Amino acid sequence: MEDALQAPRLEDAIDSGVSSCFRRVETLQRMHVLPSYIGHVSDGILSALNAQILRYSKVYGGVVLSYSKPIVLGTQGLIMDEQPHIHFSVKVSMYVFRPRVNAILRGTVNSISTAHVGCLVYNCFNASVLARLGGHNARTTSGLFSKQLQVGRQIWFRVTRLDTTTEVLFMQGEYVGMVGERGEYVGMVGERGEYVGMVGER
Repeated sequence: MEDALQAPRLEDAIDSGVSSCFRRVETLQRMHVLPSYIGHVSDGILSALNAQILRYSKVYGGVVLSYSKPIVLGTQGLIMDEQPHIHFSVKVSMYVFRPRVNAILRGTVNSISTAHVGCLVYNCFNASVLARLGGHNARTTSGLFSKQLQVGRQIWFRVTRLDTTTEVLFMQGEYVGMVGERGEYVGMVGERGEYVGMVGER
């Protein structure tokens, strides 16, 4: 299974401070390998690790995006009681997407309605962004969104709610601005040609 985001790219993002939502977590895991992997233990461990990709983990406090450098500790596995699995202790670096409320994220618009803008974040996560500009509600600004935003356009939004009730992360947010050519915030132009600011501006 291909990683959602490759470990080297995530390592660069963490080291450069591009996004504080990425974390590298050093873990020691008890991996449960099926007997069918006897003779191919490494394949069984990779299969167990791949099963965690793109799932929200309470243990890590975020969504596992990738992993690197799995090391099996010891030379033998354990069979416990009547369990069919073989247990191995594995040291591995996990790369986790751990967003927080009020974090500013970039999303790619994939749907536009009168009430919200649907976005895809890092090509992995869905977000619903309220169609509201600073000092205006959704009804008065929905026309601006439909005219000046297109599917495929990138926007900045502020995270207002995280839903982790299932293993699939869902985010809600409020619009901050469009993404300019150099990654800067770009406001919208009102119906009378006036500048319409971002959320929080008056």
